Amino acid sequence: MKSFWYRSIIVLTAFCSFCTVANSQDYDLADNTTPVFSKQLTEEQAAYLAKTSADAKLAIRTLSLEKQQLVATQELAALRQRSLYNMFVLGSLVSALLLIFLCWGRYEQYRQNRFLAAQIKARTSELELKNTELEAANKALERVSMRDPLTGLNNRNFLNAHLPGEITRVQHYYASAEHLQHATKQDLLCFLVDIDHFKRINDEYGHLAGDQVLVQFTQVLKTLFRSTDLLVRWGGEEFLIICRQADRRELTDLANRLIEAVRQKRFIVANGEVIHLTCSVGFSALPLWPERSAAFSWEQTFSLTDYCLYAAKISQRDCWVGVENATGAFHPTDELTPIAHRFGISGTNVKTSLNNLASIYWPD
Repeated sequence: MKSFWYRSIIVLTAFCSFCTVANSQDYDLADNTTPVFSKQLTEEQAAYLAKTSADAKLAIRTLSLEKQQLVATQELAALRQRSLYNMFVLGSLVSALLLIFLCWGRYEQYRQNRFLAAQIKARTSELELKNTELEAANKALERVSMRDPLTGLNNRNFLNAHLPGEITRVQHYYASAEHLQHATKQDLLCFLVDIDHFKRINDEYGHLAGDQVLVQFTQVLKTLFRSTDLLVRWGGEEFLIICRQADRRELTDLANRLIEAVRQKRFIVANGEVIHLTCSVGFSALPLWPERSAAFSWEQTFSLTDYCLYAAKISQRDCWVGVENATGAFHPTDELTPIAHRFGISGTNVKTSLNNLASIYWPD
């Protein structure tokens, strides 16, 4: 730009010089005083004018070229500007399309996630419902498998599932020193009860009447024993009762109350007829040997209880026979009692509702 103005000044200067010389030539020609000098001056002026004209033309041509270059530069700048603008517009359009694509993708992903979340929630609810139904069905099946359908009492499956834990608890209590410091009720009292002459009821009144008697006998047991005690229909007309967290000194009292409650019960059979029944009871306590709580197993204890029941039945019926505790294993120097002979248990504390121990007829 600076060169352009510089060359413009040169052209203007040359043009002014040309005009001055021309005016001088006219003045001198009009004077006509010095023809030779005028002629010589005219040649110099002509040469100067020619040179000045050439310089002016060159300057004009240069100026024209520079102007053309300037125009070309401006056009190129405008072209570049338009190109940059077009690139900007194109980039903005592409960016907008990418943004729209990303937003659409995010929206689709969000929509899919919501759809999947709804499906998962629905499936989870269905599974939870199915699990709840399955648990309820399993519990119902467990109750059915552990309940006697006639009396509603527990059966042997229930006893097998719950008794081991009770035995472990009692054995742990007696194995520790806690029972020496705090005398609490931690014994398991085992009663095996049999309805006397039950077969006669089935024969005289029918099996339906026998079922009614079993249901009514169950009500006697539920009234007499606690809800925390385990009431089990052992089979037929036999019932097993396990009193939890009790004192073995209560064995005889509970047996007396049970015998008396059955005597006083009015059993209603077919056609509303009322009959009276009795029962026989055998009992024992667990652990049988408190000082060595694990010396005798549950199977041995139950066998002893069953043996006592059998003794009560063949002795008289409507009575009870049981063992409150034992002092240890049988030794050859000990008295050979029926229990010692059969079970190898010595020092048994036998109890009975009969007149005396000699009234007991022990099974062979």
